[in-house]
Amino acid sequence: MRKLFIILTLIFSSNSKSDSITKHCYIVPSDEENLYGVLEKQTYAGLPNYESVENGDIPETVTVIRLNDPMCFMFPERNYETIHIKSVQVVDVNKIINTVENQKIKVSGRLFEAETGHHHTEVLIEVTNASKTL
Repeated sequence: MRKLFIILTLIFSSNSKSDSITKHCYIVPSDEENLYGVLEKQTYAGLPNYESVENGDIPETVTVIRLNDPMCFMFPERNYETIHIKSVQVVDVNKIINTVENQKIKVSGRLFEAETGHHHTEVLIEVTNASKTL
């Protein structure tokens, strides 16, 4: 039933980008999803203004998973808005990921929407499991 709802929503959605990019739309927030890609470190502007490291904001380096392909994410709480993104910030509070940067990886966890200035991608994943892939 959930898949049928997602498919119908994508067909009738006027604010999604090209549906040919992906066949599946992840629901945000979610309980448990799997993402596939490459781990990377990215630096963003932090305190005090979250605008520019060059203008004095403290750099914040975070781990992201650069997805193998742009993926569709749907937000029921935003009137089922859909976006297609290539990177998802990784929240690994339990230190599950022991993979080095630039490794292909499968990350499992709960997807959620950015809520604070420390969240630097529109979607984040709270890791519950991770494994290297070929």
